[in-house]
Amino acid sequence: MSSGNKKGRPESELQAQPTKVQIAIVAATLALLAGLVVLLLPARLRFRPAALVKYPAGCIKLQRNFIPTNVTAVSDPAIGSLSPQKKDRFLLRVNMKACTCGCAASIISCHLRYSQCPTAKNLLRQAIVQAGH
Repeated sequence: MSSGNKKGRPESELQAQPTKVQIAIVAATLALLAGLVVLLLPARLRFRPAALVKYPAGCIKLQRNFIPTNVTAVSDPAIGSLSPQKKDRFLLRVNMKACTCGCAASIISCHLRYSQCPTAKNLLRQAIVQAGH
């Protein structure tokens, strides 16, 4: 005959059921952990879209430092008549000097991005003349 209690259930079945005290301890532990998680969360960031700004036609004037470029070939202006050494001199000059229109890009970068920039066109013409000498 198996051992049982007053209700007729085996003791192994009674031990598997948690007591009210055990349930209360687990519930209190989970509540404390949830409270700890809420306290340790960083403040939520509130992102807002940037305001739309109309840019003027032509070169965009950016507030940044000049960064040289590395353009190695150009079709406009035509520099095919220059010797390889003079082409290199020309490309070095237009990559390393900033366009004076205020865009903070190199002369050649400004010309490639904004082909209508009169300042870049003028500086390119000057660079071709200087490279030819």
